[in-house]
Amino acid sequence: MNILDLYEMTLYELKIMLGNKRKGLAEHLYKEAVIIGRLFNKDFPKTSEEAFPELYPPKKTYKVSSWIMERYQKQNRR
Repeated sequence: MNILDLYEMTLYELKIMLGNKRKGLAEHLYKEAVIIGRLFNKDFPKTSEEAFPELYPPKKTYKVSSWIMERYQKQNRR
């Protein structure tokens, strides 16, 4: 089944679709090259999160109030 069988596109829509497809292929090839390059530098990622950080959401962090941090530091100085 061809994409044109699903939807009649104008030339402008076809141009945008092919451009996006080309960008996706370029990004895929770039990521493969980075992983292969890191393999030869002995810097190979241990987990998939290290290899592809853009695919995983950032981990939640909590901001600690300054007065709590001061009290914590005061207790640990003793």
